[in-house]
Amino acid sequence: MLLHATQQALLQRNSAGELILNGDQLSIPVAALVQYLANHPTDGRIRIGLEDLLSVETAGSTGLAVAVSLVLNAASVRISQKKHSCPQLNLERGTSEVDLRSFLQNVYEWMALEEPLILAVAKLPASLLPASPDSTFADLRLLITVEQDLRDSSAARAFELVLHTGILLAPHTSTPHGDLELIRYAAARLISANRLQSGRDLAETALAIAGDDAGRRRLAWLAFGDIYHRVHNSIASWIGLACMFAVDADIDVEQM
Repeated sequence: MLLHATQQALLQRNSAGELILNGDQLSIPVAALVQYLANHPTDGRIRIGLEDLLSVETAGSTGLAVAVSLVLNAASVRISQKKHSCPQLNLERGTSEVDLRSFLQNVYEWMALEEPLILAVAKLPASLLPASPDSTFADLRLLITVEQDLRDSSAARAFELVLHTGILLAPHTSTPHGDLELIRYAAARLISANRLQSGRDLAETALAIAGDDAGRRRLAWLAFGDIYHRVHNSIASWIGLACMFAVDADIDVEQM
Protein backbone atom coordinates (compact mmCIF):
# COMPACT_ATOMS: atom_id res chain seq x y z
CA MET A 1 0.00 0.00 0.00
CA LEU A 2 2.81 2.41 0.88
CA LEU A 3 4.56 1.67 -2.41
CA HIS A 4 1.36 2.15 -4.42
CA ALA A 5 0.45 5.39 -2.65
CA THR A 6 3.92 6.85 -3.21
CA GLN A 7 3.86 5.82 -6.87
CA GLN A 8 0.54 7.56 -7.33
CA ALA A 9 1.85 10.73 -5.65
CA LEU A 10 4.89 10.78 -7.94
CA LEU A 11 2.68 10.57 -11.01
CA GLN A 12 1.10 13.89 -10.07
CA ARG A 13 2.60 17.25 -10.99
CA ASN A 14 1.81 20.81 -9.92
CA SER A 15 0.87 23.59 -12.30
CA ALA A 16 4.53 24.15 -13.13
CA GLY A 17 4.95 20.51 -14.13
CA GLU A 18 7.07 19.70 -11.06
CA LEU A 19 6.74 16.77 -8.67
CA ILE A 20 4.37 17.40 -5.78
CA LEU A 21 6.81 15.57 -3.48
CA ASN A 22 10.24 17.00 -2.75
CA GLY A 23 13.27 14.92 -1.90
CA ASP A 24 12.79 15.11 1.88
CA GLN A 25 9.17 14.03 1.59
CA LEU A 26 10.00 11.18 -0.78
CA SER A 27 12.81 9.89 1.44
CA ILE A 28 10.35 9.03 4.24
CA PRO A 29 8.37 6.28 2.43
CA VAL A 30 11.49 5.14 0.56
CA ALA A 31 13.36 4.66 3.86
CA ALA A 32 10.45 2.58 5.17
CA LEU A 33 10.44 0.41 2.03
CA VAL A 34 14.22 -0.05 2.26
CA GLN A 35 13.91 -1.14 5.88
CA TYR A 36 11.30 -3.71 4.87
CA LEU A 37 13.42 -5.03 2.00
CA ALA A 38 16.50 -5.26 4.22
CA ASN A 39 14.66 -7.85 6.29
CA HIS A 40 12.81 -9.48 3.37
CA PRO A 41 15.39 -9.80 0.57
CA THR A 42 13.34 -12.32 -1.40
CA ASP A 43 10.39 -9.97 -1.90
CA GLY A 44 11.16 -9.19 -5.52
CA ARG A 45 7.83 -7.49 -6.13
CA ILE A 46 8.52 -4.72 -3.63
CA ARG A 47 12.14 -4.36 -4.74
CA ILE A 48 11.23 -4.00 -8.41
CA GLY A 49 8.46 -1.62 -7.45
CA LEU A 50 10.94 0.51 -5.52
CA GLU A 51 13.31 0.54 -8.50
CA ASP A 52 10.46 1.79 -10.66
CA LEU A 53 9.53 4.34 -8.01
CA LEU A 54 13.04 5.83 -8.00
CA SER A 55 13.56 5.62 -11.76
CA VAL A 56 14.07 8.70 -13.89
CA GLU A 57 10.75 7.99 -15.65
CA THR A 58 8.83 8.17 -12.36
CA ALA A 59 10.79 10.46 -10.04
CA GLY A 60 13.08 12.34 -12.39
CA SER A 61 16.50 13.13 -10.93
CA THR A 62 15.00 13.21 -7.42
CA GLY A 63 14.83 9.41 -7.18
CA LEU A 64 18.56 8.80 -7.51
CA ALA A 65 19.32 11.72 -5.19
CA VAL A 66 17.07 10.21 -2.51
CA ALA A 67 18.71 6.80 -2.90
CA VAL A 68 22.21 8.27 -2.56
CA SER A 69 21.17 10.38 0.43
CA LEU A 70 19.72 7.36 2.24
CA VAL A 71 22.92 5.36 1.72
CA LEU A 72 25.24 8.13 2.89
CA ASN A 73 23.13 8.92 5.95
CA ALA A 74 22.88 5.26 6.90
CA ALA A 75 26.59 4.68 6.37
CA SER A 76 27.55 7.48 8.73
CA VAL A 77 25.72 5.90 11.69
CA ARG A 78 26.35 2.23 10.94
CA ILE A 79 30.12 2.00 11.32
CA SER A 80 31.33 0.33 14.49
CA GLN A 81 34.83 1.04 15.76
CA LYS A 82 35.04 -2.51 17.09
CA LYS A 83 37.06 -4.93 15.04
CA HIS A 84 35.44 -8.26 14.37
CA SER A 85 37.64 -11.27 13.88
CA CYS A 86 36.44 -13.18 10.84
CA PRO A 87 37.76 -16.65 10.08
CA GLN A 88 40.13 -16.57 7.13
CA LEU A 89 39.95 -19.11 4.38
CA ASN A 90 43.06 -21.16 3.85
CA LEU A 91 43.81 -20.80 0.16
CA GLU A 92 46.55 -23.41 0.15
CA ARG A 93 45.59 -26.49 -1.78
CA GLY A 94 44.33 -29.05 0.71
CA THR A 95 43.20 -31.90 -1.53
CA SER A 96 44.81 -33.63 -4.44
CA GLU A 97 43.71 -32.89 -7.99
CA VAL A 98 42.40 -36.46 -8.30
CA ASP A 99 40.26 -36.10 -5.15
CA LEU A 100 38.84 -32.78 -6.36
CA ARG A 101 38.07 -34.20 -9.79
CA SER A 102 36.30 -37.19 -8.24
CA PHE A 103 34.32 -34.93 -5.90
CA LEU A 104 33.21 -32.65 -8.74
CA GLN A 105 32.24 -35.57 -10.95
CA ASN A 106 30.03 -37.02 -8.21
CA VAL A 107 28.42 -33.65 -7.52
CA TYR A 108 27.79 -32.98 -11.24
CA GLU A 109 26.07 -36.35 -11.60
CA TRP A 110 23.86 -35.54 -8.62
CA MET A 111 23.09 -32.07 -10.03
CA ALA A 112 22.01 -33.63 -13.34
CA LEU A 113 19.52 -35.80 -11.47
CA GLU A 114 18.23 -32.78 -9.52
CA GLU A 115 17.59 -30.57 -12.57
CA PRO A 116 16.37 -27.91 -12.38
CA LEU A 117 18.71 -27.20 -9.46
CA ILE A 118 17.41 -24.41 -7.22
CA LEU A 119 20.33 -23.22 -5.11
CA ALA A 120 18.10 -21.57 -2.51
CA VAL A 121 16.63 -24.91 -1.46
CA ALA A 122 19.11 -27.54 -2.71
CA LYS A 123 21.17 -29.39 -0.10
CA LEU A 124 24.33 -31.30 -0.86
CA PRO A 125 23.77 -34.92 0.28
CA ALA A 126 25.92 -36.02 3.21
CA SER A 127 27.21 -38.91 1.11
CA LEU A 128 28.85 -36.45 -1.30
CA LEU A 129 30.59 -34.31 1.32
CA PRO A 130 34.40 -34.44 1.12
CA ALA A 131 36.53 -35.44 4.07
CA SER A 132 37.72 -31.85 4.46
CA PRO A 133 35.05 -29.35 3.34
CA ASP A 134 37.30 -26.37 4.14
CA SER A 135 40.17 -27.59 1.97
CA THR A 136 37.85 -28.54 -0.86
CA PHE A 137 36.11 -25.17 -0.73
CA ALA A 138 39.51 -23.45 -0.90
CA ASP A 139 40.31 -25.57 -3.96
CA LEU A 140 37.04 -24.52 -5.60
CA ARG A 141 37.84 -20.87 -4.93
CA LEU A 142 41.19 -21.30 -6.61
CA LEU A 143 39.59 -23.16 -9.49
CA ILE A 144 37.25 -20.31 -10.44
CA THR A 145 40.16 -17.86 -10.47
CA VAL A 146 41.83 -19.78 -13.29
CA GLU A 147 42.13 -17.59 -16.38
CA GLN A 148 39.65 -18.70 -19.02
CA ASP A 149 37.53 -17.16 -21.75
CA LEU A 150 34.03 -17.09 -20.29
CA ARG A 151 32.65 -15.82 -23.56
CA ASP A 152 32.88 -19.46 -24.64
CA SER A 153 29.65 -21.25 -23.71
CA SER A 154 31.32 -24.49 -22.60
CA ALA A 155 33.85 -22.61 -20.44
CA ALA A 156 31.06 -20.54 -18.89
CA ARG A 157 29.04 -23.68 -18.15
CA ALA A 158 32.01 -25.37 -16.47
CA PHE A 159 32.69 -22.18 -14.49
CA GLU A 160 29.09 -22.02 -13.25
CA LEU A 161 29.10 -25.70 -12.25
CA VAL A 162 32.16 -25.12 -10.06
CA LEU A 163 30.50 -22.01 -8.62
CA HIS A 164 27.28 -23.87 -7.82
CA THR A 165 29.29 -26.62 -6.13
CA GLY A 166 31.05 -24.02 -4.00
CA ILE A 167 27.74 -22.42 -3.01
CA LEU A 168 26.36 -25.79 -1.95
CA LEU A 169 29.51 -26.75 -0.05
CA ALA A 170 29.99 -23.46 1.83
CA PRO A 171 27.39 -24.18 4.58
CA HIS A 172 29.44 -27.24 5.56
CA THR A 173 32.66 -25.26 6.07
CA SER A 174 33.98 -23.11 8.91
CA THR A 175 33.28 -20.05 6.72
CA PRO A 176 29.61 -20.55 5.74
CA HIS A 177 29.30 -16.98 4.42
CA GLY A 178 31.99 -17.69 1.85
CA ASP A 179 29.33 -18.52 -0.73
CA LEU A 180 28.30 -14.87 -0.92
CA GLU A 181 31.90 -13.77 -1.48
CA LEU A 182 32.18 -16.44 -4.16
CA ILE A 183 29.04 -15.10 -5.86
CA ARG A 184 30.41 -11.54 -5.94
CA TYR A 185 33.65 -12.66 -7.54
CA ALA A 186 32.00 -15.00 -10.04
CA ALA A 187 29.47 -12.36 -11.10
CA ALA A 188 32.28 -9.89 -11.77
CA ARG A 189 34.03 -12.47 -13.97
CA LEU A 190 30.86 -13.24 -15.93
CA ILE A 191 29.91 -9.60 -16.39
CA SER A 192 33.39 -8.78 -17.67
CA ALA A 193 32.82 -11.53 -20.27
CA ASN A 194 29.62 -9.73 -21.31
CA ARG A 195 27.40 -12.32 -19.65
CA LEU A 196 25.29 -9.65 -18.00
CA GLN A 197 22.21 -11.78 -17.41
CA SER A 198 24.29 -14.44 -15.69
CA GLY A 199 25.60 -11.74 -13.38
CA ARG A 200 22.10 -10.47 -12.63
CA ASP A 201 20.98 -14.04 -11.96
CA LEU A 202 23.72 -14.36 -9.35
CA ALA A 203 22.53 -11.15 -7.68
CA GLU A 204 19.11 -12.78 -7.29
CA THR A 205 20.77 -15.96 -6.02
CA ALA A 206 22.59 -14.00 -3.33
CA LEU A 207 19.30 -12.66 -2.00
CA ALA A 208 17.58 -16.04 -2.29
CA ILE A 209 20.19 -17.83 -0.15
CA ALA A 210 20.63 -15.04 2.42
CA GLY A 211 18.33 -16.66 4.99
CA ASP A 212 17.41 -15.18 8.36
CA ASP A 213 20.87 -14.38 9.68
CA ALA A 214 21.42 -10.60 9.75
CA GLY A 215 25.07 -10.89 8.80
CA ARG A 216 24.24 -12.98 5.75
CA ARG A 217 21.51 -10.61 4.68
CA ARG A 218 23.96 -7.72 4.91
CA LEU A 219 26.53 -9.55 2.77
CA ALA A 220 23.83 -10.61 0.29
CA TRP A 221 22.67 -7.03 -0.20
CA LEU A 222 26.28 -5.94 -0.61
CA ALA A 223 26.72 -8.55 -3.35
CA PHE A 224 23.47 -7.43 -4.98
CA GLY A 225 24.54 -3.78 -4.98
CA ASP A 226 28.02 -4.58 -6.25
CA ILE A 227 26.73 -6.74 -9.10
CA TYR A 228 24.17 -4.20 -10.26
CA HIS A 229 26.82 -1.49 -10.12
CA ARG A 230 28.86 -3.57 -12.55
CA VAL A 231 25.93 -3.88 -14.98
CA HIS A 232 25.42 -0.10 -14.75
CA ASN A 233 22.01 -0.16 -13.03
CA SER A 234 22.50 2.73 -10.61
CA ILE A 235 19.09 2.62 -8.96
CA ALA A 236 19.25 -1.12 -8.17
CA SER A 237 22.83 -0.73 -6.96
CA TRP A 238 21.96 2.08 -4.55
CA ILE A 239 18.94 0.14 -3.29
CA GLY A 240 21.25 -2.78 -2.56
CA LEU A 241 23.63 -0.59 -0.57
CA ALA A 242 20.77 1.13 1.27
CA CYS A 243 19.35 -2.24 2.27
CA MET A 244 22.81 -3.41 3.35
CA PHE A 245 23.10 -0.53 5.79
CA ALA A 246 19.51 -0.97 6.95
CA VAL A 247 20.17 -4.53 8.14
CA ASP A 248 20.57 -4.59 11.91
CA ALA A 249 24.18 -5.77 11.94
CA ASP A 250 27.31 -3.78 12.74
CA ILE A 251 29.75 -2.92 9.98
CA ASP A 252 33.33 -2.40 11.02
CA VAL A 253 35.79 -0.05 9.37
CA GLU A 254 37.54 -2.83 7.42
CA GLN A 255 34.26 -4.06 5.93
CA MET A 256 33.21 -0.49 5.13
